[in-house]
Amino acid sequence: MKNLTVKKIAVGLFLAGYAASSAYAVNAATTTEAILGNVPSMFAGKNDQGTTWDEHTLTLKINNDVDSAAAAKGKDKKIAVGDYVHLTYQLRDADGDTDPKDEIAKTLTIWVKKKLATGDSWDTIAWKQITDATIVSSPSADDPEKGHIYFQIPQSMSGAEKIGFQLQERTQYGNPNTNKWLWVADIWSHKNPGNGNDKPDNPGGGDEGPGNPDPENPIGPIESTATVLGIFKYDDQGNIDYTVNLTSPGGADAVKKTPKYGDKLAAVVWERPDVDDNSDAILPNWSKDVNQTDSYEFTWTLVGEAVNNADGTVSNDPAKVADNDVINEGFESTETNKKSIFLGSKDDKVKHNKVYDSMIGKYKAGIQGFKIQVTAK
Repeated sequence: MKNLTVKKIAVGLFLAGYAASSAYAVNAATTTEAILGNVPSMFAGKNDQGTTWDEHTLTLKINNDVDSAAAAKGKDKKIAVGDYVHLTYQLRDADGDTDPKDEIAKTLTIWVKKKLATGDSWDTIAWKQITDATIVSSPSADDPEKGHIYFQIPQSMSGAEKIGFQLQERTQYGNPNTNKWLWVADIWSHKNPGNGNDKPDNPGGGDEGPGNPDPENPIGPIESTATVLGIFKYDDQGNIDYTVNLTSPGGADAVKKTPKYGDKLAAVVWERPDVDDNSDAILPNWSKDVNQTDSYEFTWTLVGEAVNNADGTVSNDPAKVADNDVINEGFESTETNKKSIFLGSKDDKVKHNKVYDSMIGKYKAGIQGFKIQVTAK
């Protein structure tokens, strides 16, 4: 009986020792690398047909409201200081990572290009970063994947014909929490943004767009109350004389200010970026002002009533301009935007008045006695 008890005790001790050695024989194993998730990506959303836009794209709308749902300003309008640029997108992440702290908005940089003179090449004009625009992030409260970033166009962007930006796809948390840098060199382009792992120095010289610009976005260049339209004469050497604006209310030589048959007139649009919005300067300062003439199309018309002669007789008949009586003569075939107009006939065999026989008003004295007006679009 004693031997049996001793044997049982020995077997018990053996089994206990075996169990103990099994529990402490193997150390814990840890992966060399941390658990990897998925990268976040931006999509412009879905188009009208329900098709999803490509990866790394955005929807861009320009309106005059902080609400991105408000309609775009209109493709027949000009973009202006005070308008809002909206970037909307879906931020997709297979892990469910989101951007509650506006990390994407913090990476947004805005850039512009302005032509300083007619004939300048875009290749030689450097991008200028805009640092005074207030960037706001307004994501959807109902859907954390729906992003919305916007900014109001500041005065420093006035006169810009090219607008670009850069931003990075990212979330607050996640491994990784960043993906591609996106860059846009032309907000009106329908092409997709450029993308890469590294942030470029600027938007570059391509024509990358946001992917989905609203078709009703207004066109450039950016206007402000510092955008000026004037009428000037060409001198005998064929150069524009910028010393006298024919629209000036006073102070200039009356002879130089008076348009007459045989004159060639020039419509000139310039932007005064270094002055406040209340500026009413009538002459351009080309050392700092930006010539925007080639970005517009011009329409020349007669306005008002014909002046009376010194003896009290009327200078033309009819004496009042017909509605919408546009001047269609006197333009250079090489200038499709009609920025210059010659008054009267260049042919000595054709009388000046005869040139305007096709006008609605059928004026007996051609365009004499009326004021001439130009509009820019």
